[in-house]
Amino acid sequence: MYIIIEDDVFENLEQIDDAFDPRIMAIDHLFDAMIKGKHIVYSDIKNLIKIKNIEKLGARTRQYVGWIIKEYAQIYSCKSIITKYLSVSTKYKKISEKEDYFEVPLEYVLDIGETKLLTENESDAKFYQQLSKYRYKQKQLNGIFDVCFENDSYHGANGVSKIEQLAEGNKIVLCVADTDMDFPGDAKKSTFKGVNGAIKKAKQRIATDLLDFPVREKENLFPAMVYSKFTDVPIIRVISEKYPEDEAINNFFDIKDGIKYKKVLNPQEKWKKYYNALMSDCEKENICNKNLGEDDGDKCYISGIGEKICDNVAEVLFTGNIKQTREAFNMNDEEATSICGKRYELLSEMPDFVKENWKVIAKSLFNWGCCINISRYPAQRNW
Repeated sequence: MYIIIEDDVFENLEQIDDAFDPRIMAIDHLFDAMIKGKHIVYSDIKNLIKIKNIEKLGARTRQYVGWIIKEYAQIYSCKSIITKYLSVSTKYKKISEKEDYFEVPLEYVLDIGETKLLTENESDAKFYQQLSKYRYKQKQLNGIFDVCFENDSYHGANGVSKIEQLAEGNKIVLCVADTDMDFPGDAKKSTFKGVNGAIKKAKQRIATDLLDFPVREKENLFPAMVYSKFTDVPIIRVISEKYPEDEAINNFFDIKDGIKYKKVLNPQEKWKKYYNALMSDCEKENICNKNLGEDDGDKCYISGIGEKICDNVAEVLFTGNIKQTREAFNMNDEEATSICGKRYELLSEMPDFVKENWKVIAKSLFNWGCCINISRYPAQRNW
C-alpha cells in the first residue's frame, strides 16, 4: 500500500539517542517493508536526506533511502493514480478513515506486514491479482510497480468471523466478496451484506475496506464470448451468439451455477425483464431440463460452467502458460500453443463494459497492494 510518513515523525529526529524509540523503529520497519516489496513508503525528500545521517537508523535503511533519493521521481510517480493510502503521524491517536486515506498512529505501523487480500476462496485471490497485474502492465507504469498481497480466505459463511479475527491486530486488509446480484440494481445478498457490516465495524480498529464488486461474482468478469473459445457449455454458446454485448446478462446471469427451477417458477418481475428473452432462446435450443416438476425447485434447470473454467481461462489469458492450458482444457501441444498465441487478440477484443469492470478491480488492488516490482529488489539493484 502507499504509506505516507508525515513531517512530524521526523521533527528533531537527529536528537534521538535511543534506537528503540518508536519513531526510529517505525521508520526502520516501514522502509524494510518497502525493501521486501510489501508497500511503497513516501516522505518528502528533505526528510529522506535527513534519514541518511541518522545513525540510530539501520544501515540498510539509510543505504536504501539513498537509492530512493536518486530515483525519487520515478519511484513515487504512481501517486497520481493512488486514491487510498495510509497517513502515519505522531498526532493520530487512533485509526480514522477519511475520504481518500486512513489516519494511522505511529504505534500501528511498528509491526505491520503486507496487505492481506481476504477472499472467499484461495483461487479468487490469485485471479484478482492476475487481472490487476495485466491492467497495470498495460498502463506501462515504468515497469517499477507491482501488486502484492498476503492471501487469506474465509470460505462462505465464515466471512464475518474471519474479519473479526483480523481486526484483533494491527493489519491492513482488503476484502473481496461476491454480490450474488441477479440483475442490475438488485440487492446484494447475505454473504456480501454480512462481510460489509463486519468491515464497517473493523474500520474502527484497522485499516480495511471492502471492494465495491461490479458484477455478480468472479466468473462474470469474463464475457460469454471469451468462454466460448474454451468450452462448449450450452448456456455460454447461447449468450455468446445472441447476447455478446448485453451487459446485464454477461455481468449478472449466474453462468457458474446455472439457474435453478424455482427461479423459473417464481421469477421476479425485474428478473423476467432482463432474462425472459434469454430463457426463451434456451428453451428453443433445448438446453433446459424440462422434466422438472413443482417439487423440483432446487434442481438445476440450466447448467452453468462450474468453478474451474474461469481460473483456467485466466491462466491462458493472463499468463499464456502452454503446459497448464494443455492440461486444463485437454488440448494437444499444437492447440494449446495456438490458443495461447491468440490471448492478446482475445484480450483486446473485450467489450468496453468488461474493461470497465476490470478497471474497478485493478484500481482497488493497486491502492491496497502497490509495491516495488521484484526486479527492483535490493539483490538485483545496481546500487
